[in-house]
Amino acid sequence: AAVVKFTVSQFPPIVFVALRALIAFVIISPFILKTTRLSFEKRMFSLLLVNFLFAINWLIFAIGVQRTSVTMAQLIYVPTSLTVAIISFLMFRDRLTKNQILGLTLTLIGALILSLGSIRDQGITFGTPFGNFMVAAGMFCWTFYLVLSGKISKIYSPLTIIFYNFVVTFILGSALFLLDPNSRNFTFGDVDQTGFLGLAYVGIFSSAIYFYLNQWLIKHTSAFVSSLQIYPVTLIAG
Repeated sequence: AAVVKFTVSQFPPIVFVALRALIAFVIISPFILKTTRLSFEKRMFSLLLVNFLFAINWLIFAIGVQRTSVTMAQLIYVPTSLTVAIISFLMFRDRLTKNQILGLTLTLIGALILSLGSIRDQGITFGTPFGNFMVAAGMFCWTFYLVLSGKISKIYSPLTIIFYNFVVTFILGSALFLLDPNSRNFTFGDVDQTGFLGLAYVGIFSSAIYFYLNQWLIKHTSAFVSSLQIYPVTLIAG
């Protein structure tokens, strides 16, 4: 989140999201074209819905994080695993094991204790209500994305899912670019070298690599287990 917040200070959010998706798409394309047969035949609606949730999460988080602090944004994401567990149960009657419940409880407590310690030592800027609302909306999109990914991962490979994620996000971002005056007025001359480095880092490491590993975890474990990776990110955010 820290790198995203820094980078969107130099790029309009819509431009940032479209370019981020384009970089990630370029990185994974050689691998997917070599190893994976792309297909829309099975559960097409579910795949499109997952892609839409992914794109909306990126867009509204980029907009929200501009108007709140990094620590506040990560704190809003702390309940992700809990909401994944609740939504999985309500939608598909998926139940957590006793060990998973214990693990969730301990990680929530640990994340809150260490985050509160960071706030005490460094202080916190709470941001604007609009920014926090957008980040919270992004969290719920991310939660549904994880839950539904758990179902389509039985059909599609991790590479296939993220390939379509990036394609749909780029298309949506490009379409919104044409409608957003702030984005249309943007020029690359407004960005310094660190902005381009931030964009490259986010596109490669925080997108292509991170989301492949995330989908791999979903496929080989569960959406709930995958959602737990948010906590190490939260602890180093501030």
